[in-house]
Amino acid sequence: MSSFLHFFTIPALNSEAAQAELNRFVASNRVVAMEKQWLHAGENSCWAVCATVLQGQLPLAANLKLPSNRGAHSAAQPDAAKRVGSVDYKAILAADDCAQYLTGWVGQ
Repeated sequence: MSSFLHFFTIPALNSEAAQAELNRFVASNRVVAMEKQWLHAGENSCWAVCATVLQGQLPLAANLKLPSNRGAHSAAQPDAAKRVGSVDYKAILAADDCAQYLTGWVGQ
């Protein structure tokens, strides 16, 4: 699979439009990595954000979406997912996505 880099600038002042643009992009693409760097330049200070996405604008896979009853716990959920704020990514990611995610962290 090919990946592409996309760059965003989020100004420190009046950042709402740029934040909304980045949020729309992340919600509609398969983002596999994000990096950010604070650029200090007085009134022109901003976040420089680099998003790595898989080829194409793919919708988020159904197995990556959080259930609508996010705070509720059911007997069908794995024990790791029952902890508040905890997500067992090995349980919800496809095997190749999980391997790519874990490889990215190990390599850093």
